[in-house]
Amino acid sequence: MASSSSPATPETLLQSALIALKHKDYGAAIATFSTLQHHGNASTAQRLKAEMGLVRAYAGQGETATAIALCERLRQRPQPQVQAWATRMLADLPVDGATAESASSEASGFQPLAAHRGSTPPSNGDKDASGFRPLTADGEADASGFVPLTEPAPPVVSPPSSETTPPHAAADSSAPPAPPLGASLFHYETLNQAGPTPTAGEAAPATTSTPTELQTTTQLQPSHPSQSSENDHEPSPTGVIQPTNADSPWQIQGAGRLERLRSLGANPRRLQLWVTQLVTLGLSLGLMDWLLHRSLRQSVAVLRHMNWLVPPRWLGWMLGDYSLYLAIVLTVLLLASPWLWDGLMSRAYGQQGLSIQTLKGTHPEAARTLRRICQQQQWTLPHLRSLPTDTPVIFSYGWLPRHTRIVVSQGWLQRLEDDEATTLLSHELAHLRQWTLPLMSMLGLVLQGWYQVYWQVARWGDRQTFKPLSASAAAISAVGYGLYWLIRKPVLALARTRTPASDRQAVEWTGNPNGLTRALVKTATALATDITTQGQVPPLVESLDLLTPLGYRSALTPGSLYPHGSLPQVLTWDWQNPYRHWLALNNSHPPLGDRLTTLSRYAVQWGLEPEFPLMGQTARVRTRSKVDFSQYWLPFLLQIAPYLGPTLGVAIALVMWFVGGLVNPLGLWQISWFYGDRSLLWGSLWLGLGIGILLRINRYFPDINPTTTRRNAQLETLVKNPMGLPTDSVPVKLQGTLVGRRGMANWLCQDFWLQTEQGLLKLHFLSSLGAAGNLLIHPGHPSLLLGQAVMVSGWFRRGTDPWLDLDSLMHPRKAPIRAHHPAWSAGLALVSCGLGILIIFRGG
Repeated sequence: MASSSSPATPETLLQSALIALKHKDYGAAIATFSTLQHHGNASTAQRLKAEMGLVRAYAGQGETATAIALCERLRQRPQPQVQAWATRMLADLPVDGATAESASSEASGFQPLAAHRGSTPPSNGDKDASGFRPLTADGEADASGFVPLTEPAPPVVSPPSSETTPPHAAADSSAPPAPPLGASLFHYETLNQAGPTPTAGEAAPATTSTPTELQTTTQLQPSHPSQSSENDHEPSPTGVIQPTNADSPWQIQGAGRLERLRSLGANPRRLQLWVTQLVTLGLSLGLMDWLLHRSLRQSVAVLRHMNWLVPPRWLGWMLGDYSLYLAIVLTVLLLASPWLWDGLMSRAYGQQGLSIQTLKGTHPEAARTLRRICQQQQWTLPHLRSLPTDTPVIFSYGWLPRHTRIVVSQGWLQRLEDDEATTLLSHELAHLRQWTLPLMSMLGLVLQGWYQVYWQVARWGDRQTFKPLSASAAAISAVGYGLYWLIRKPVLALARTRTPASDRQAVEWTGNPNGLTRALVKTATALATDITTQGQVPPLVESLDLLTPLGYRSALTPGSLYPHGSLPQVLTWDWQNPYRHWLALNNSHPPLGDRLTTLSRYAVQWGLEPEFPLMGQTARVRTRSKVDFSQYWLPFLLQIAPYLGPTLGVAIALVMWFVGGLVNPLGLWQISWFYGDRSLLWGSLWLGLGIGILLRINRYFPDINPTTTRRNAQLETLVKNPMGLPTDSVPVKLQGTLVGRRGMANWLCQDFWLQTEQGLLKLHFLSSLGAAGNLLIHPGHPSLLLGQAVMVSGWFRRGTDPWLDLDSLMHPRKAPIRAHHPAWSAGLALVSCGLGILIIFRGG
């Protein structure tokens, strides 16, 4: 489908949705009505029409529960006409899930509205071109008994961003004309008879949806428990995009590519990459210097109590400043990184050489493209390496082109076609062009070192039978993983920023955005399949997460769900949620759906048919009214309350400092003591943290009971709510097989997944003693149930990576294993508040 050069107006969207509705294309109607609901220029009347249209569309599609929930919301509207309409619709909608009034509905799935259900539909002369009968705009009541509501339509202002036209947006010659300004709220109320009316007892016509290659939608209504019907924890009806054809899930089509290479224009991320590198380097150096400083100081404090073992005069060297030495060591690591990586990968994972001739034999285009790019950039051809594993892995390290290595696994070579492999190899070469490879190689080497401490010591500890040795190994392994986890944090932003920039460069070098789309999808699916087969996340995959083109955590759930459902629906959150970039701050890669949609836009920009359905851009988050604030900003503010609280606390303390400084010359000691009081600053920080946790704790952990818990919910249904936030907790009970690493390597519970019939879901477990208790408590440790069928209950959360905070883990023949997330959240909040108050009152 060709995309429009200008965004669709609200009235165009409305008429497009009506056309889809009249032709029984309920999926397209739902998508377009949802788009209209949140169009930045839509009037209140147009949004109400969209919500009423959604009721009709969901009813026609047979989703009566969703239609009823929407009607209940419409009954809360202040307009009497809307309330009466919703009340009449509720009377027509059955409660048993059948299609609304099939005996009297028309072929389109709509039933004409009139003052009474037995009223005769208006004559054709009373209908407009869309098949709807307009209400009079002069304030007179029409035949339906409603007095029209008039509202001047706001001027249509095209947003700066480019959007593609929604389904049916380009109306044909039979499309209805745009209504005049000031049209009634119920300008379109009843549909024309589109076919014979079913007789009593006859089933309503089956609803079929026309497959839509390019479905364009924008931001939908957020789903929050307060908007759900009673005892209903399904996502809000307008928060779920329905597929245009549920029986025809998206499959890889093999869409085309450019015959001659073209540019995408200037790269807008060039400056951002350099700034991010500088910030990453500074934060990483600062963190490692602080860790070195603190560890040396703590070691001195311990050894001074052991003067019989180490004389105190020998400890002076540990109290010096080693920042310069640390910088020198890291510089040496950077320069030696290619050879250090070679030795590490050969010893740990059996890395071997791979000649360009061998690659040419299996992937000739990939070999030719590597040579062409290197010749154009005047680079020496990088060295190729291979890993003898079926897990699909590709990454690179080094600093100059002649000292760069590109590593691919045998599983990667076997699973990808030639053009797909070419795009990912070009993605790796793009890191050289952007100069992000040297810093990432050095920091990745540091992380790999600590990860190997964790992994190798854990494997050694599993073989020990002497308890003190085993306990020591567990402690060292936990410290190694903890340092890997902590040092990894400052590097996330750089890994996340360079990924889309490298995608763009790879597309320009190959002219094949669709090939890169297929490569990412196949890699995600292959990772999920491989991890399901192995029953754990391989250490190779986790330790190299920052260096690979696709993060395993963002790939596993959609990759495992893809064979069972529509991938665009599974990835709806990734491209539509307006907070996805904020929620991805703790991730190594951007959301997969966001990347695929961007690649589709590149294809459309070049006039290609995109491999992945092109989705519309997210509408702007609005703050024009209290309703907008409560729907869009309040849930997000609750989500970040534990981080926002300390920030606000410090800000308030600084304001109090300022006030204290102003009144200090006046001698008002009751206030002037604020000035320069550090206890006020630190106390406000801890107090803000505690209050922030308390504000969201009820929303984060609602009660789990039979009336509110969803049993055996479909994983695909849970993940596709586009406006879901982690605070939108859904109590669920799920059945599946518990998979993850075995032995000491998983005593911290870092690798637990539930393998359901549909796909994989990450599990978070917290013992009664917190994270340390995960390492210590073994009779009730979930690792004892690995590989077994279990029932889990907990709180499903939708973020960049969906996960489940466990409440309990049950096995038919064993005692339930309980987790303690709510207790630890409440305890942390109370301790933080108490500590903050104590610091402020003690002063000093």
